Amino acid sequence: MPYACTINEPQIVALFGYLHGDFPPGERNAIKWHRVTRRFVEAHEAAVRALGAGRGAPRAGICLQMPALEPARDDAACIAAYEELRREMIEVYLDGLQGDFVGVQYYSRMRVDPAAAAGFAPPPPGAPLTQMGWELHPPGLHAAITEAASTGLPVVITENGIATADDAQRIAYLREHLGQIKRALDDGVDVRGYPNACGTAVRRPSPSARWA
Repeated sequence: MPYACTINEPQIVALFGYLHGDFPPGERNAIKWHRVTRRFVEAHEAAVRALGAGRGAPRAGICLQMPALEPARDDAACIAAYEELRREMIEVYLDGLQGDFVGVQYYSRMRVDPAAAAGFAPPPPGAPLTQMGWELHPPGLHAAITEAASTGLPVVITENGIATADDAQRIAYLREHLGQIKRALDDGVDVRGYPNACGTAVRRPSPSARWA
């Protein structure tokens, strides 16, 4: 087993399970949300240690859902909610991240609005959408890759894709998002893979010895 993901999208489990109440255990408690978030960080670190002490030598990483977060409006409430969400969904996980790589999972922009029922404003009028109603926002992938790379670890795109029955839209989506990866590569970011149709990451040749 050459690669191992310790936890898949821990931020989504914490946010929707302990703050929004949509996932089990269905709680709406900000204190528990913060506490669970930090337990996920500790669990990842414990898993990295366990993998390092076990048989074989898998490259251990965490797979983070990294949406393009923005305040929905330029007002104090939206900005405060946005800053808290950034801290709990992104910064807490990347700060001092342990492991061999960062898995980036990117799909859409999320416009933070504490006044909205779901905590997020709907996409702007006229924005292109997937079948699930998610906004198509390719530049967010470049931003997510760049932020993940700030850890100093190689980046692997572990999830990215579109829900659509329109093959032309699917091709355009892939072209636009691969273009954002090329932007990151041109910036010197160490991106190591992108998921193929089977959901596994396609590797590119290593430009450094950091995987050794």
